[in-house]
Amino acid sequence: MAGRRVAVIGAGLGGLAAAVRLASKGHEVRLFERRAIPGGKASTLNVRGYRFDTGPSLFTMRPVLDELFETAGARHHDHLELVPLDPICTYYYPDGRSLRAWADPERLAAEIGERTDDDPGAVRAHLDHSRRIYESAGELFLRNSLSTPSTFLKPEVIRALLRPWRIDGLRTMNAAHRSRFRDPHTIQLFDRYATYN
Repeated sequence: MAGRRVAVIGAGLGGLAAAVRLASKGHEVRLFERRAIPGGKASTLNVRGYRFDTGPSLFTMRPVLDELFETAGARHHDHLELVPLDPICTYYYPDGRSLRAWADPERLAAEIGERTDDDPGAVRAHLDHSRRIYESAGELFLRNSLSTPSTFLKPEVIRALLRPWRIDGLRTMNAAHRSRFRDPHTIQLFDRYATYN
């Protein structure tokens, strides 16, 4: 079957990814963007001779990027240079306090232990708990459509649904953070990660 003509509206990261995937399947893709450059939120802003990256400020799922390039018959290494930062970023609070978010979990735990009222052990336990949630439900939420009935027949989805306590799904992320941490700076730092979902 010959490819179809497809229009993709918006050249943000999602629109670009959709266009690449559709074109790789043989469709003739037209990509429409109202701005002069593609990228959506992942763009730049020039103000009085200074350039600001508008996002993303954190890149967490490199395998997704690798898969997209592979779909297009390319490698991201040939087109992009990913530069790891450590610390990843620094959070500044209105009271003048700051916290550096280190990529290394031990350094992050030590930073929070030194600069807040929270214990490094609580940070380690939280990161371990978060890892278990991801291992239990990552595939369910990231690779499946919960609006498609056939999703719920997949073995990995059934396993995740049979162990709801492992995903801590009966309370908000903020409530989970408040149960582990005392310092509002630490709570706000970890609450921030919800924006990446």
